[in-house]
Amino acid sequence: MLESISEAVAWLSDFRFRRRSLRWTRDMLEQQQSRRFSQLVTFAAQRSPYYQALFARHGLDPKTVQLADIPPLTKQDLTENFDRICTVPAVKANRIAQFIAANPDPTQLLDGKFYVIRSSGTSGPPAHMAFSVREWIRGCSLQMRQTPGLQWRRRLAFVGATAGHFAGVSLALTGRRGLNRLFMNCRVLDHNLPVESMVESLNEFQPQILSAYANLHAALAQQAILGRLTIRPQYVVSSGEPLRPSLRQLLEETYRAKVVDLYCSSETLLVAGGSSADGMMLYEEDNLLEPFADHCLVTNLFNRTIPLIRYQMNDLLQTCESQQQDAPFRWIKGVAGRREESFDLTNNDGDLEPIGPLSILYLPIPQVPGLQLVVTSSTDLLFRILIPPETPAFDRAKILRDTKLGIQDWLKRKRMDHHVRFEVVGVSNLEVDPQSAKTKLIIRPPKPVIRLRAA
Repeated sequence: MLESISEAVAWLSDFRFRRRSLRWTRDMLEQQQSRRFSQLVTFAAQRSPYYQALFARHGLDPKTVQLADIPPLTKQDLTENFDRICTVPAVKANRIAQFIAANPDPTQLLDGKFYVIRSSGTSGPPAHMAFSVREWIRGCSLQMRQTPGLQWRRRLAFVGATAGHFAGVSLALTGRRGLNRLFMNCRVLDHNLPVESMVESLNEFQPQILSAYANLHAALAQQAILGRLTIRPQYVVSSGEPLRPSLRQLLEETYRAKVVDLYCSSETLLVAGGSSADGMMLYEEDNLLEPFADHCLVTNLFNRTIPLIRYQMNDLLQTCESQQQDAPFRWIKGVAGRREESFDLTNNDGDLEPIGPLSILYLPIPQVPGLQLVVTSSTDLLFRILIPPETPAFDRAKILRDTKLGIQDWLKRKRMDHHVRFEVVGVSNLEVDPQSAKTKLIIRPPKPVIRLRAA
């Protein structure tokens, strides 16, 4: 009980902090950022073996170092040096991996103290993150900026990847912890459910907040237009994928609700949010963001368990003029760099159903370093699985077999197993997009050009 009260006090404290920070000037924000950056660097230099060695190697004094002096931290750096970056000796990468494998319930905490998150692998192989309960509350409290106010048992439905410790479902289910249950009634629906099952559950639950990936919103909105989905949410929250203006307009017209677009990451939780087509406000009181031409660097100011200083994210932030002149935060028009197109597959009724890229990222298959899907048609798929050349033949065959079984199960649960055919092949390299020089998750061969010869 005392723990619940302590957490409730932390939530209220952070809600007050969020309101105050909106009234800061830009100078006040930058002063706060500078102070907290200095505290973070000092803490990392004392507690993290990785940063101790990094500062010594580059001759950096934690007391005087400037942000630009510190070399960027890549995802590979984080993955390879996780245990040395972490400031809590008991939190090890292998322990997190074992815990997640044995405890798929995202409400379960490592040692009862740490939220652990598995990234989706949008920008490369999956990685892990850890947050203390207090740090998690700090990151989660930003949700109230877009869906303000406390109400008795406000109903929230999240539709997405639910079978694991992913950021989206973990954020949603925070409403079930402690005294939060007095204010939130949370229900989660797995994105692999058939659409009709989602519709039935949502109609019964009647959520006041509907949160989902953008491609799932598109499918659900079509059900609402057809009169099958009969809900009246006050807020429609989209995250995980870019929200295109056309889809925003469709959601606004369909539900007559406030549509919120959130930009999140497993490493920093909420980065930006907005409820208009004009863009999203960056949440800079807890993140130092450095946009560059082909990437973005972020310094997480609230996570001391896994300090991330100038962490490189392969996202392009399209900055724009502020749409809230009395707030100190910068705005972005949108996020590019991880955009993948949705595609349609034929379900067992013979109808086309949209499938988004995150559905492919969260396929129930063995963890592999790379995956690429070639969509030949709405009934024909080719899965390319990256398998290192040195992998023994027995292990290679097991990976391919388990992958096929996982995809078969996925298609069956989606009610697409009657018409959709697929093949799984192991490859040593994945195809690279010649324009972006990046590996694309989903590839659709160009349609053949038919040339008519004159008679």
